[in-house]
Amino acid sequence: MRTGAGVKTLRLLRRRDLEFEFEMNMGVPEITAERFHLELIAGDRDVTLLWVGNPQCAVPVENFDFDWRAIGAEIERHPHFPNRTNVSFVRPVDRHTIDVRFWERGAGETMSSGTGSTGAAAMAVARGMAESPVRVETPAGALDVRFDGDVFLTGPAEIVAEGVFHTG
Repeated sequence: MRTGAGVKTLRLLRRRDLEFEFEMNMGVPEITAERFHLELIAGDRDVTLLWVGNPQCAVPVENFDFDWRAIGAEIERHPHFPNRTNVSFVRPVDRHTIDVRFWERGAGETMSSGTGSTGAAAMAVARGMAESPVRVETPAGALDVRFDGDVFLTGPAEIVAEGVFHTG
């Protein structure tokens, strides 16, 4: 599959009617700064900066009982990120599970994200908050990330519409 992050290889694991489960090779995340001090209006944050085909800023948190959307919007547009960044707020649950909220550049709150889940899991493993495989709990459901040289993301897909695209 051709994506904005390059060509990705998918492997079909299961199919039932219009519901599918795929595993995608996400490549190797590049951690550009495991610990980066980000000065914000709402208070300074210790974050991890990553590249997973797009820029990611992963923010470890203890809970989501704060205005993470406002902080996500501030981080997205922070002067350190001239082309903006995606933001993931990551709460460890246990050694193999993290709970994540996403703020996507140009889109705002997002219920799930493949690159965001990959970046969040990579940050959690790099910081010793989790071990592979990592279940990423998102508001839209769980995705699984495993580290085996490359990083592999497993999750559902469902056909919800069909159409025809005509050119010229």
